[in-house]
Amino acid sequence: MKQVKFFATLALAIVALASCQKESIGYASDEFETTSVKAVKLAAAPRILNVSFSCVPAHEEDDGIFVDSKGPQNACNCFLVEYSNGYKVVVFDGKEIFPSAEQIEKAPLLESIKKMPEYNSASYDGNQWIPAVAEDIFEDGEFSCLRYYSSAPIPRDIRKDTLDEWKEKGTWQKPFTTRLDGYHVTVNDGYVEVSCGESTLTLS
Repeated sequence: MKQVKFFATLALAIVALASCQKESIGYASDEFETTSVKAVKLAAAPRILNVSFSCVPAHEEDDGIFVDSKGPQNACNCFLVEYSNGYKVVVFDGKEIFPSAEQIEKAPLLESIKKMPEYNSASYDGNQWIPAVAEDIFEDGEFSCLRYYSSAPIPRDIRKDTLDEWKEKGTWQKPFTTRLDGYHVTVNDGYVEVSCGESTLTLS
């Protein structure tokens, strides 16, 4: 079983209660003062709320980073993690089941993105991947394109003929959809387990 683990220390723990009490050892009761320290929560730990997998158009640069640009792109996998204080987007090789722990760790935490429950994918804004809403478009009862809506003014469309080319090249064996099937996600109080076949991914 292939297993990828990614553990991150997300916040400081609660300061423990401490108290100092006098003992009766022959001193006058007013010679010592009782001191106490209250429990203080220093920071709320960012928790993982949800994860999703989708297909995005991209290519791998020489430095190993995946980007989307003009010209032919490949079918790549997108891993979107929603934290209580932001998002992480990891785009990786479409032949892999999961991104590596290093890829997840290096992905920036996007804290300024407005939260939207519809986010299920990502699009490239020219500098970085940002959360997006991916959907399959059908017109006149026939498949038309994949579309990615984000804060960018123009949605990213992937036409059916592009998917046909991907399939001919052997880089796209999945149905015509932005969604990637076969992933089973369990989220429990910030602890996440994802399985796909015999491979597993654990995040906390």
